[in-house]
Amino acid sequence: MKKISLALLLLLFLVSLGTFGYIYIEGFSFLESLYMTIITISTVGFQELKPLSWQGKLFTIFLIIGSVGVFAYAVTIIGNFLIEGHLTFISRRKKMQKQLEFLKKHYIICGINRVAKEAIKEFKKAGVDFIVVAERIEEEKEELFKDVLFLEGDPTFDETLQKVKITQAKGLLSCLDSDKENLFVVISARNLNPNLKIITLVKEEESISKFLKAGTDNVILPEVIGGRRMASVALRPQVLSFLDVMTTTAQEGLSLKLEEVDVPKKSVLANLSLAKAKIPQKTGLLVVAIKKASGFLYNPSSSTQIEPQDTLIVLGTEEQVKKLRELISS
Repeated sequence: MKKISLALLLLLFLVSLGTFGYIYIEGFSFLESLYMTIITISTVGFQELKPLSWQGKLFTIFLIIGSVGVFAYAVTIIGNFLIEGHLTFISRRKKMQKQLEFLKKHYIICGINRVAKEAIKEFKKAGVDFIVVAERIEEEKEELFKDVLFLEGDPTFDETLQKVKITQAKGLLSCLDSDKENLFVVISARNLNPNLKIITLVKEEESISKFLKAGTDNVILPEVIGGRRMASVALRPQVLSFLDVMTTTAQEGLSLKLEEVDVPKKSVLANLSLAKAKIPQKTGLLVVAIKKASGFLYNPSSSTQIEPQDTLIVLGTEEQVKKLRELISS
């Protein structure tokens, strides 16, 4: 980009110098001076608009000598940038198309606003498969979008969601800028994949019931969440700091974190009590809660039964979580 900026600045300087030079020396109009400057520095050889004075001829000679190298340099740099950028863009699109063919149990992020970008950061940190869908993704050259799979299209259309293999997706985050658009996405997504986990950004609190009826699993109200967080920072700062550290992966070198592990129907832990499952002894993890069909059970006792399709909320290292996943699937 520095070379492009330098090339553009040099071109602007030459055009400005030539234009105002012809205005001052020959008394040409601005358009006539600009025309003379362009045909001179580009060396196209068109006929002069009017006979030049000896001062104008000398100025033209110096303008030609000074502009030959600069103009050639600028055109080469800008041309290479445009051609290479276009080819890189085409190559990236083809690569993404191939990656799209292998997508399975992935997440779909609809939209490209600030909320979506934060979600993209977290998904990249987690290392899960996901694809971004938006009508225009002009930010694709940002560092955030490096190695991110995306598709330009309207996510409110069934055809667009089908292109990102929604029937094989695990979850969808609808982060569009209006409740109306997000509602369309939810309706389409739920019809295409009844088992999809759908999380929706909602602007108006009175719209929540509509989203839940349409098939949303969870609704996110940024203003409500922001207000609660501000109050928590004021009232329970240390608790909030602890939860931030435990629930995010932003802390490099952090050993402990909160994680969730699903219990499938045929798991060896299904229908066992926590005492008999011996999760702390076998993995080193602490079971802090269990998500059951009826809701969350916090700080479960040793007699608590682990049922099929429960979700265990555990605290420990990544290696310990890995051991639990292996134990559950064995």
